[in-house]
Amino acid sequence: VILFKRSGESMSPLALNLFKSTTAGIVMLPLWYLTEPNWIPEGITMADLGMLAISGIIGITVADSLFFVCLNSLGAGLYSIIDCIYSPSMIFLSWLFLGESMTVYHLIGSVLVIGGVLLASSERKKLTHLSMKQFLMGTGAGMAAILLMVISIIAVKPILDNHSAIFVVESRMIPAVILLNLIAVFRKDRKRIYKSVVSKNAFRLALPGAILGNVLSMLSWVAAFKFTDLGSASVLNQTNVIFVVVLAAIFLHEPLDKRRIFAIALGFCGSVIILTGG
Repeated sequence: VILFKRSGESMSPLALNLFKSTTAGIVMLPLWYLTEPNWIPEGITMADLGMLAISGIIGITVADSLFFVCLNSLGAGLYSIIDCIYSPSMIFLSWLFLGESMTVYHLIGSVLVIGGVLLASSERKKLTHLSMKQFLMGTGAGMAAILLMVISIIAVKPILDNHSAIFVVESRMIPAVILLNLIAVFRKDRKRIYKSVVSKNAFRLALPGAILGNVLSMLSWVAAFKFTDLGSASVLNQTNVIFVVVLAAIFLHEPLDKRRIFAIALGFCGSVIILTGG
């Protein structure tokens, strides 16, 4: 997240998404071959492949672009607080569509998480460097990105239960990369987009961001959903809030005042209650 924030200072959300997704797709091809020498595993259907493609387009092409819009608009610290809606969203939607359990602890924890987000949002008057349009656009983009990420992984959970995480990740990545390139090619500013994709800044900041965030992190993220229930995995993933906020304060010099710390604490405590109670 920190590396992507720095990259976003000179790359548009589309260019950054195109670079990191293409890089991750290429890096994971050998891993895919090692786990699936025949490329397509036995038992997979055309319907499964279609669902994986749709999941990739929703969760990578669209959601990741919105994530970069939010990151560029609000910064890593505020994004991490908005990201606290991830766990409640995952728990509620997995209960709604997959029949996973939802207890009173989930509800209590979700209320705390939402409270943390609202508390951080009420900080708007202090954010003098942001216009109201920028603040609303960033917040809306961040929340939409999270919800779309949740929907995209829930949609492929039954497929993930029966196939390797690497196959699922790469099968989502390839259609997403193809669509991103099609979008870029037909834009009027395509020369500027591809120029930034091959710039020194892209390889200096976005490349390590892609390896860490879209290879190692995404594989771990998907594997977590494979080996445990969606609710528990999402809450464990929510601990990234602490790391993002602290690292954003250190490396990006983003503010870390009492209100933001309390908002983070509310969101994180809500996640812990969901995990320990659920």
